[in-house]
Amino acid sequence: MVDIVELDRPFENALATAGSSIADAIEGGAVTYMPRTGFTMTNREHGFLTPDIVQQPRVHSGRARIIYLPSSQRLLKTTLTGADRDDLQAMMARFSGWAKDLVLRLLPEYEPGLAQGPATFRPCPRSGPQRLHVDSFFFFPTEGRRVLRVLTNIDPEGRPRVWQFGEEAFEPFARRLMPQMRREIPGSGWLLEKLGITKARRTPYDHLMRQMRNITKVDKDYQKNTARKVLEFPTGSTWMLFTDDVLHGALKGQYAFEQTFWLDVKAMHNPERSPLRVLERLHKRKLA
Repeated sequence: MVDIVELDRPFENALATAGSSIADAIEGGAVTYMPRTGFTMTNREHGFLTPDIVQQPRVHSGRARIIYLPSSQRLLKTTLTGADRDDLQAMMARFSGWAKDLVLRLLPEYEPGLAQGPATFRPCPRSGPQRLHVDSFFFFPTEGRRVLRVLTNIDPEGRPRVWQFGEEAFEPFARRLMPQMRREIPGSGWLLEKLGITKARRTPYDHLMRQMRNITKVDKDYQKNTARKVLEFPTGSTWMLFTDDVLHGALKGQYAFEQTFWLDVKAMHNPERSPLRVLERLHKRKLA
């Protein structure tokens, strides 16, 4: 069952005592929901609230988005140039810093193991619902690290961002899929990295997580009949969760920011709850 932990403003006064409980909740598969904590845009930045600034893929899927990479300060997937592009990049960098500050205020114990991944800006409406899945990335293997995401709805028309969350917990989910899982080809992770196909070493853990994601997405019976919870996140709200162990899918919405973080399992309050440790117990071998 997916738990929703709601933090209303001002929540900072409670952080000294609530920090460990927030970590316990989110590591247990909860969604942390902040209905009155949102990213504030300037008047100039409101001019970016249009799908016209996004470089569209050949087939429009509702997934078109602008990407900012904090580590290299690169902006990708936009049609803007010159001063407009610079202002857009400054907005993305400001959001990325805001999201990191929020995580470290809520979960200061994560700081030693936390690294920023890409930030994304989604000004395009979804063209259809996203199927339930756990996050895994072929080109960007996590090598066993957690995937922590902070998302905020900035829709100027007040429309909610609608998500679905599967009620099945990660360990029974992983155990149920074990008969369908196949071992990685020895040396394949090393070869993909050497050829530049992946941006890091694809570990046995990444191989298993990718299979679980793909098997679940094409299971029509599961997608139709499994228990789920549907939540609407209003404009001005923010939510945070580990998307590598919570089954989730975006259903509807437009205009949102999200920031991805990679978290070393050792920085967790309880590392044994991580997908890495769960899969290692189930498969009885080291995976990363």
